[in-house]
Amino acid sequence: DTDPVTCDDEGYWRGDFTVTGDASIAALAGCRYIQGSLVIMGTPLEDLAGLESIATIAEALQIAGNPNLVSLAGLSGLVEVEGDLQVLGNAALPSLAGLSGLVAVGGSISVGDNAALASLDGIEELRFVDGSFGGQSSPCTIEIGEKDMNSYVVFNYDATPPGTSWFSPAVVVLGTTTYDDNAPDQKL
Repeated sequence: DTDPVTCDDEGYWRGDFTVTGDASIAALAGCRYIQGSLVIMGTPLEDLAGLESIATIAEALQIAGNPNLVSLAGLSGLVEVEGDLQVLGNAALPSLAGLSGLVAVGGSISVGDNAALASLDGIEELRFVDGSFGGQSSPCTIEIGEKDMNSYVVFNYDATPPGTSWFSPAVVVLGTTTYDDNAPDQKL
């Protein structure tokens, strides 16, 4: 069996997919579900336009080593990553705003080595992480939600005292949360 050149009629890409540039993104036009991992690594891309229809990735999403990447907006339709989410080594990436629709990650989240990333703003809709959260080692803040007084979460890398965290029933995080790559893990 060989992989199809495009998604099937049901909107599924059956297997893993590696983005190498604009031409490979075109193969995912209309895909809603990736039945494997989506890897965007070492590309010359500045944005991920053309991936807006993807709602679910059955395994991991890896966005790594893309020196020109300045926007994740093409992933605005993504709701769930059933495996790990990695955003690593994208020197020009200033925000995670393109992941604004992401609600659940079934594995761990790793965000690091993104020199231009000043905050984790953009993942405010995230409500479930079944793994660990490893963050930027530089000062970084994310506020998730504020639906009511019982659903407010703050990750603050530059002001959170060691051993302190704020979590609520609105966000379920299973595992370990790391606020600083150079600090000890902070257990929930």
